[in-house]
Amino acid sequence: MGLMLVVIAGAELFTGNNLMVSSVMMKEITFSTMLKRWGIVFLANFVGSMIIALVFYFSGLWKTGGRGAGRGCG
Repeated sequence: MGLMLVVIAGAELFTGNNLMVSSVMMKEITFSTMLKRWGIVFLANFVGSMIIALVFYFSGLWKTGGRGAGRGCG
């Protein structure tokens, strides 16, 4: 789902923003600008992951068939 949001909606992943280090080294952006952008993207990714975890938890899919998530089918 995360990849779909990146490709279709133009969202950003934190790992891709780590390449901003090269922009800082080439003096295209400042170090503080890089840290601000990292903070925003990291926080947004964290909030999104928490929302997905809550949706999964409240959907009850983790206890499919009356079994816990870590048990096998047999």
